[in-house]
Amino acid sequence: MSRGTVVAFLVASALTLTLVSTRIRGADEIEYFAYLHSMAFDRDLEFGNEYRHFHERDPEGLAGFAATFLERREPATGRHINFAPLGSALLWSPFYLVAHVGVLAARAAGSAVAADGFSAPYVAAVCYASWIYGGLGLLLIHDALRRFAGGRDGDAAWATIALLYASPLLYYMTIAPAFSHATSVFAVAALVWTTLDARARAAGLGRWALAGALGGVAALVREQDALFLVVPLGLL
Repeated sequence: MSRGTVVAFLVASALTLTLVSTRIRGADEIEYFAYLHSMAFDRDLEFGNEYRHFHERDPEGLAGFAATFLERREPATGRHINFAPLGSALLWSPFYLVAHVGVLAARAAGSAVAADGFSAPYVAAVCYASWIYGGLGLLLIHDALRRFAGGRDGDAAWATIALLYASPLLYYMTIAPAFSHATSVFAVAALVWTTLDARARAAGLGRWALAGALGGVAALVREQDALFLVVPLGLL
């Protein structure tokens, strides 16, 4: 990647960084985030307290959410329902844990920020993680266009920048980053890039196994992303 391409992409990406919202508002976002708090703090994958936390902050706006997620239970287990897949939480988890370490350090230095897994640094970590994953996905798309599709560096760069600004990805990297869409772009791009790289190198079984594993990650992020496994299956 040329220096000019790097600068163009960094400028285009940096302009979106100021737009990143660090709020969790809707049902899907709450479901995705609930995995993190439940795994890291409760270690039970029972989401009642996570759901109540967000509902109590906006009971009117989340009235429909309460009817579905607080009043209903899984018939077999009695646990609160979570329709969201686990993959985004897994990808966010390193950032979430770093935020927790930072919060603990801040509290040791006298800060009053809550180390409860819900306070602003934890939510911000998830939102900015989605922005980072979306950017990494775009970089993989750019490299795939350049290396495997024969595109010129500049053309691949402008195509990638257009994808950022002229698709719903911009919304899901900035206004609603706690959805799974930005992490989905990364997971699918990693799967396709690894597949194309394996074919270009005439790689052995290990590389193809990695592509399969990335397909599993993509499916965990969004179930329909499992359809992209047709790419390595078609090129084996």
